[in-house]
Amino acid sequence: AVNRPDVQGNTALMKAARHGNCRALARLLDNHADHTLRTDLGGTQAIHYAVKDGREGCVRELVKRFTATVLHSMDYEGRNAWALTHFNPWIMPILDELRG
Repeated sequence: AVNRPDVQGNTALMKAARHGNCRALARLLDNHADHTLRTDLGGTQAIHYAVKDGREGCVRELVKRFTATVLHSMDYEGRNAWALTHFNPWIMPILDELRG
C-alpha cells in the first residue's frame, strides 16, 4: 500500500518530496517506498519533485540513499535532477556536493 498511487499517479513518497516533508519521506523509504515510481503524467519521480520545488532536505535524503539512480533518472521529457535546477538554481551546488 505504501506505493499505491492516487488518481493522478502520485505516491505518498512523491507527495512528501513535493511538500518538503522529509520526516515522512524518510519513514516511507524505511518502509520500502519505491523511489523509482513515476507519475502517469510526465514521468516525474520523487527526486524531480524535490529538486523542482526546492526541498533541500528531501533532495539530500534521496541522494544519500540512492545516489546513482536518482541523480541520473530522467522524466519523460529527458530531464534529470540537474536539468530541473533551473526552477531553483541554488539546488545545483547541493547536487554537486552530494554527488561527491
